[in-house]
Amino acid sequence: MHLYHVPQYDAVNTKILQRSLDYGRPYRRVRPTPYVYNGLFGATRKYDSRFAKSFVWGYLANLAATGIKTLAGNSVDVKVGDTALYFSPVYYNSTADLNAAMQANKQYPYFLPLNTYQPYSYNFLFPGLKKYLDPSRPTTNETNGTRDWMVMRYGETLLFLAEAYGRKGNFDKAASYINQIRQRAAYKDGEAKTTQWWTFEGGDFNDRSKSTAAQMTVTSADISGDFVNYILEERGREMLGELNRWEDLDRCEKLVERVKKYNPGAQNIRDYHTLRPIPQTFIDRLSPQQPVADVQNPGYY
Repeated sequence: MHLYHVPQYDAVNTKILQRSLDYGRPYRRVRPTPYVYNGLFGATRKYDSRFAKSFVWGYLANLAATGIKTLAGNSVDVKVGDTALYFSPVYYNSTADLNAAMQANKQYPYFLPLNTYQPYSYNFLFPGLKKYLDPSRPTTNETNGTRDWMVMRYGETLLFLAEAYGRKGNFDKAASYINQIRQRAAYKDGEAKTTQWWTFEGGDFNDRSKSTAAQMTVTSADISGDFVNYILEERGREMLGELNRWEDLDRCEKLVERVKKYNPGAQNIRDYHTLRPIPQTFIDRLSPQQPVADVQNPGYY
């Protein structure tokens, strides 16, 4: 798993940024959808430390070079430890805003606002997920790792409890379990926030060490309106990249609806995708052989 969520950061310019143990080996198999960055964390993302902490937003140069041409069109000299690649957490809606942002941040050789890699020709570059990164590997190309997958999560247990109470209509109890997670995810008093807090998220520089627990707290009224979609959002925030999303969407009967709504690259999803195909090897072992329509799920024959 440490391989799959890593962008091809070493492809932007090998003169200043090469593959490293800290940033991982870039298999780039799983890229968050635009919705993850721009919608899932919603209005509270600047108060939710999971947004800043879950992704690698900046990559430091591990080689020095002179005369590096930036995406903003100027030339800079880069030292080891300078920011070589930086992903803005802001989604720019117009070309003018995008160009202005790139000019304002032209000290970075490669400054990529979110919508510069929305087209799928840019699938190899995105803020990568940190959860599985494993710098304990012996070499940069080592594929074996020690951070394989989540076996059990206390946070997920709390969300199961919250979902159970919410589906019964006990939203006060559901909110109490959700808030246990949200209080952990909030910034604590004295905890320094990243520079994103005041440079991109609109936070006050003077509040950079203040708790955000109050802003992260939800009430029963906050979650009761469309509870199933709400709990799916909360599970997405807490368990991003943990390989349970298909099951969550499917069991909640939201798979096709939400994929079409939030994943512009997966519009070929169909209603029959709520079932998985029966493996052909299983069908081949049947004796006597059966008509395929009797043993295969609809849509796969």
